[in-house]
Amino acid sequence: MQFIDTHAHFTDEKLFAQLQDVLTRATNVGVDTFITVGTDLPDSQAAMELAARYDKMYSTAGIHPHEAKAAEGGYLKSLEEMAASKKVVAIGECGLDYHYDLSPRDIQKRVFMDQLELASKLQCPVVVHCRNAFDDCVGILSEWQKTSDKVVFHCYSGDRAMAKTLLDMGCFLSFTGTITYKNAQPVQEAAAYAPLDRIFIETDCPYLT
Repeated sequence: MQFIDTHAHFTDEKLFAQLQDVLTRATNVGVDTFITVGTDLPDSQAAMELAARYDKMYSTAGIHPHEAKAAEGGYLKSLEEMAASKKVVAIGECGLDYHYDLSPRDIQKRVFMDQLELASKLQCPVVVHCRNAFDDCVGILSEWQKTSDKVVFHCYSGDRAMAKTLLDMGCFLSFTGTITYKNAQPVQEAAAYAPLDRIFIETDCPYLT
């Protein structure tokens, strides 16, 4: 059985310098397809160009909530142009992060909603980053509710009740290696509850275990 790492950051300098070794090690343990994720316009462009070099690598194009404050006029057009590439498979990662609050929350919300509308226009899946902002993320998605069956909550870290809310909306849940932690019981229960056809796996490398 072969697996897909649905969320990696191969453009990060920690991985880029040793990328071929990383991909070889992954392939040796059964991971043979990859999605490298964009976090701002330059990173999304780099991810798209990197994916074009490998048959079994794809990319996304998006503005991470940390970078929302730097999103300038015209960024949606740039994302749309990148999304036209056959190797770009989703908009994101986008969403809300109230843990670090590196961008003002009102700007995070606006940029998140803008990207949801773009994804709807393009009929493209969305990769959602949600940290300490579950209620607002769900509220925005509930108002949008256009293609929620194409929404994946990456690095899912909530409990079973939160998982039920998202699954009832039609979303997918993506789990990382942190599910193996001893204190990860709520996430483990969420994974056990979710149907197998609604689960993704990811590394979020190089940022998580």
